[in-house]
Amino acid sequence: MEHMENGIPNTGSKHFYYKHSGAFSPIGIMIILVTGLIGTSILSTIYGFASLYIPFIYINFLLTAGLGFGTGSLIGFGAKIGKLRNTTILTLLSLIFGIFVLYSSWVIWLFVLFERELLLFNPLHIISAIEFLAIEGAWEMFGFVPTGLFLYAIWLLEAIVIIGASVFGARSFLSGVAFCEDCNSWAKYTYVLPPLQHSTNHEFLRNMLEQGNFSVLSELKEADNSAFFTSVQLSGCNECSNFFLLSVTSIENTKDSKGEDKTKATQIIENLIIDKKEFDSIKEWGENSVQANVNLA
Repeated sequence: MEHMENGIPNTGSKHFYYKHSGAFSPIGIMIILVTGLIGTSILSTIYGFASLYIPFIYINFLLTAGLGFGTGSLIGFGAKIGKLRNTTILTLLSLIFGIFVLYSSWVIWLFVLFERELLLFNPLHIISAIEFLAIEGAWEMFGFVPTGLFLYAIWLLEAIVIIGASVFGARSFLSGVAFCEDCNSWAKYTYVLPPLQHSTNHEFLRNMLEQGNFSVLSELKEADNSAFFTSVQLSGCNECSNFFLLSVTSIENTKDSKGEDKTKATQIIENLIIDKKEFDSIKEWGENSVQANVNLA
């Protein structure tokens, strides 16, 4: 039986997490293809020039990861515009474009390396060029010129990073966002409650919220420590009053051994589906907490 505590209801009923429906459309896929082709062509051109002219290995590694993640983000961006909610298709497209951006970056890199006199598009010709370069090496690293198997291993690692980061970037772009199927639009509304006290028992808090015991949030009260706190976010659809979500994150701000700021965010729950009454009561409680502090100040 439902009861209220501090305005926040305890329904005692099991709540479920939002999952993408798997829906997609040919137009959505076309948008991803156009976005991916244009974007990856630009990224691979920049990468091809930059990786050859920048001599610092660490920067080159960041460029490699950036190329892959940038590719994935482009695919994710296209998926969001095209309203694609199918993670399998998203993963497949990001994998394809990860391979494509790897291929096109080799085309540009070899073109620049051979003084812009040799433009290779045939993959077999590119492989022949790679085999030729592996004999004498193509660049220097820490005073050492990698050749043979060692150079192949570096290039293999580069390929894995680019393709892997592409898939990761695309999936990350749509991770945490929800889609209202009734309104055919992404849920854009968000409301963040005042920071609550830090919760040390994440599993207990998660279980309570999953079972509809939302008054556990009021028990945390407002945080008195800006370094350690619990962040609560409400989200929902702007177009209707039928789609609401709750996310809770544990935040820990510390300093590392060098004295630099370090933030650890632990997702306790993400996009737990709640109803309008629960949404309104949690939001109202958060707003009243802020007003109470204003009155006490």
